[in-house]
Amino acid sequence: MSDTRWFTVASGPLQGRVRLVGWLLTAVAAGPGMSDPWVAVAGCPRCGALVYNNDTNNERTLGEAVLLHEDWHAATDFPRPPSDAGEGDPR
Repeated sequence: MSDTRWFTVASGPLQGRVRLVGWLLTAVAAGPGMSDPWVAVAGCPRCGALVYNNDTNNERTLGEAVLLHEDWHAATDFPRPPSDAGEGDPR
């Protein structure tokens, strides 16, 4: 997790946004009474936190929860570099 890097999204709806490289996406079986049999989970490449959408009103997606987590890192312990829309994913 110490080799975490930012990259700039080159195209699409998030074009120009600086994002973390290396999110691990998976799903786990939901508990009884859940409306969906699966819960999507994303593993943060910076701190290892498991990010999931706990919005019971379904007003936020997992992707939006991940973006909020990235914003938290950018504001606290891992500032974003200046955006360079032509950079793309360095992997």
